[in-house]
Amino acid sequence: MKQIMRTPMLTLAALAATACAAFAADPNIELGPVDVGGRPTGALSGKIVYVHGGHGYTANNKSDGAWSTQRPLLLGMVEDLGNKDQMDFFVDHIFRAGATVVPLRPVGAQANEVVMDNTDPGVTFHGDWKPGQSGVYFGAKDAEPYRFATTTAAETATAVYRPDLPAAGVWPVYTWVTSGDNRAVDQTYAVHHAGGTTTVTINHRRVGHGPVYLGSYYFEKGNAGSVTISNASSEPGSVVVADMIRFGNGRGDIDRGGGVSGQPREDEAALYWVMWHAGHAQGIPIDSYRRTDDDRLGTISLTPRFAKYMNNEAHGPAEDRVFVSFHSNAGSGKNRGVLGLRNGNNYATSETPHQRLLAETLARQINDDLIAQPGRFEHDWFDRGKVVTLDRADIEFGELNNKYIDDEFDATIIETGFHDNEPDSQMLRDPRVRDAIAKASCQGLIKYFHEIDNGATPLTSPPETPLELSVHTSQNGVATLTWQPPASGEVAGDPPSGYVVYTSENGRGFDGGRRVLGAKTTAFSVAGLEPAKAYAFRVAAYNAGGESAPTEALPCVATNGGKRVLVVDGFDRWDRYLNDTQPHYEGGHADRVRTRVDNPRLGAATTAAAVAEANSRLGVDGASNEAVAAGAVDLSRYDAVFWVLGEESSRDRTFDADEQAATRAYVESGGAMFVSGADLAWDLDHLNHGRDFCHEVLGVEYVADSPSGADASGIEGSALAGVQFPLVQRGEAKPTSDVIRPHGGSQPALTFGGDQTAAVQRTDGKQRVIAMTTPLESIDDQQTRKSVVAAALRYFQLAE
Repeated sequence: MKQIMRTPMLTLAALAATACAAFAADPNIELGPVDVGGRPTGALSGKIVYVHGGHGYTANNKSDGAWSTQRPLLLGMVEDLGNKDQMDFFVDHIFRAGATVVPLRPVGAQANEVVMDNTDPGVTFHGDWKPGQSGVYFGAKDAEPYRFATTTAAETATAVYRPDLPAAGVWPVYTWVTSGDNRAVDQTYAVHHAGGTTTVTINHRRVGHGPVYLGSYYFEKGNAGSVTISNASSEPGSVVVADMIRFGNGRGDIDRGGGVSGQPREDEAALYWVMWHAGHAQGIPIDSYRRTDDDRLGTISLTPRFAKYMNNEAHGPAEDRVFVSFHSNAGSGKNRGVLGLRNGNNYATSETPHQRLLAETLARQINDDLIAQPGRFEHDWFDRGKVVTLDRADIEFGELNNKYIDDEFDATIIETGFHDNEPDSQMLRDPRVRDAIAKASCQGLIKYFHEIDNGATPLTSPPETPLELSVHTSQNGVATLTWQPPASGEVAGDPPSGYVVYTSENGRGFDGGRRVLGAKTTAFSVAGLEPAKAYAFRVAAYNAGGESAPTEALPCVATNGGKRVLVVDGFDRWDRYLNDTQPHYEGGHADRVRTRVDNPRLGAATTAAAVAEANSRLGVDGASNEAVAAGAVDLSRYDAVFWVLGEESSRDRTFDADEQAATRAYVESGGAMFVSGADLAWDLDHLNHGRDFCHEVLGVEYVADSPSGADASGIEGSALAGVQFPLVQRGEAKPTSDVIRPHGGSQPALTFGGDQTAAVQRTDGKQRVIAMTTPLESIDDQQTRKSVVAAALRYFQLAE
């Protein structure tokens, strides 16, 4: 797999020119992947959002130093962890809306870390850099504090931070520099990742002295990735600073008297994230983040204190920054719904200038957006009616108390729901609900800023994700993508003004993207694709509010003619039943609600890569199941279809009526189809959402929901003879794998333990079908995936 790299002396000015050229819309065709692109911009560009997920693992440092969560495991969730998960969803949305994000707990789930100071051997400087003199910096007491360079219109100096990452995966990236009056308003960071390069600019006149988020990106293992700081600026004569760059979050390593927590650092309370960085830096006073030596008490006011410390109020108005923290509530077990918290009932000075507006706007948007979606979730959202804020009469909330903030920004806590109420707790464990809360919070934040900055913030919400994506390749190395515009409205967001097409050469890291102008433009072509090489594409919509989440990644492999295969992504499911769970020290397990970790929608790209490896002469196209159902894809053009279901199940339907009709017609006309999905028999046969289709087209009958624990092995003489893989997978789908039996002349092809059928094959001499209950993409080993695909292609008479 090719990884696009930047040499240290390649200027960011040149990168920016490349990005601009790539983003110049061409409605017809453009060449190859785009190496460089900028991070999304939108309604929150120029705004600083200090964000927090409340609580977290905390040491009892006044006693034995033991670590515990501040809230118990209850109804399948721990508030401390749920708050952090909600923060991650919110960060995803506001980052795509252009915000500068300052997280008070780490973003994402990356327990590895590589922290690089300016003095580390993996950091190289080019051009004129001078040693810094400030007493506030990251690093050892006797070390060079940092380096700085004077900005110029054209790049003349760079600093390159090249880590040696211990594992491939998604890594959050942060920068740590001091803020200052002479700092560049647009210090540029170029993050070189597995898809190309993404540029991010930070105004360090306004924020510094702590970790600022640069985004999360897929990196390969090793030292191929890097971050480059450039001295190119729109304001020559100012200063850029190179101090610390952090990759990943690490694990807790602070001993508070009872040993270290050993927990992922993102699961610890924000206190320890701040303490770690302050403890590895110089000149940060303890009272900038705490005034008590009791850790549990210290967490209450830590985040507004440190946000104020990082915030340079001398530059820019208070209306360009805000503090938002997420919690969930508890009471009698009967209460439900969202609340925005505010102060002022007891002491007027405890309320930030527009706190009531902030709390009301965000909570109202969440309440109204979620009640406007009846039937979408496991339960309907509870409507709190006219009252969506709370100002308690007995206390003032420390986390949003203006005595720690001093009018520098507004602050609120969003109590997302009641975790001691069973319907609410089930909703809060649903990633669709967490995402809907985050989306509504982002929309509410845009409205809040528009209100307080006299309309400078555009009253535009980012659009929804495009629909019905498909990718078709021609013989001359051109891939043509087609899609449909997303829905728009108060809940969905505003209509798009255009789209961004992203390309990947490895299925995980995506390039800088091409902007395609026009809300009605629903096709785009990319030329120059190498024959026999697997590519993946995804599309996002954009407008003045920001950028949508991208579509699933759909594959293509270009050839010079010959046989063609279609890979269909039918795995849309995203619910609490796919959640990872995490053991709790009191016993039991808590759900973790991750942003697309459980179904990152890469199954089709993974399958296409296996097809290309098994037979390099086959052309491969990709389609969403929605595009097939809508009639936008003609299955009869293909010599075989691979249908990827993952753990798609009864709620989302493995095959709906339109999909059943399209695939039945294809198979009965002599087509060849490979279907893999953990719940296909449960949904189609057991629940009768397509029993005739399951029996007659797939040749499958349902037996049981899961096998009794044994490896899967191909049956001698069958299409899958020689295939073998473990039942328990750690791939993307985490399958449960139905046990099935043949129906109507089909034959077993794969078994669990020799006596439980895991796959069947059927043919009448023309049509050929293989149905397997372990999702193909969930098989971790690349060679095993290839062997399954190669066996299927032999059965379909498409072997190389």
